Amino acid sequence: MSTQGTRRLVWQGGEHDFCIAAVGNLLALEDLCKSGIGAIYGRLTTGIWYVRDIRETVRLGLIGGGMDAEKAMEAVKVFVDENPKGIGNSIPLAVAILEAAIIGVPDDPVGKG
Repeated sequence: MSTQGTRRLVWQGGEHDFCIAAVGNLLALEDLCKSGIGAIYGRLTTGIWYVRDIRETVRLGLIGGGMDAEKAMEAVKVFVDENPKGIGNSIPLAVAILEAAIIGVPDDPVGKG
């Protein structure tokens, strides 16, 4: 991947780039969820999540991955908010997005480019 912390993941409608690794995106997620990034990740991985933890991670991840903000909101409304299989199907996606920011992506280069 060309952008550090970016993961290309299969999601509703095909493959999409997701990235929330930029500090500004992480701070926005913390503000929206009223929690630190570690707490958000912990909630998602232990089943004590809030809806906003899922939907805002996915939305900001799409935007950070290069999707237009309006299109990202539309995608989240359709594939997260109104998913007939439930919002829980989006938890693994949100976890993968956060892991790319917190832990890194295996094929990201180490050090300065």
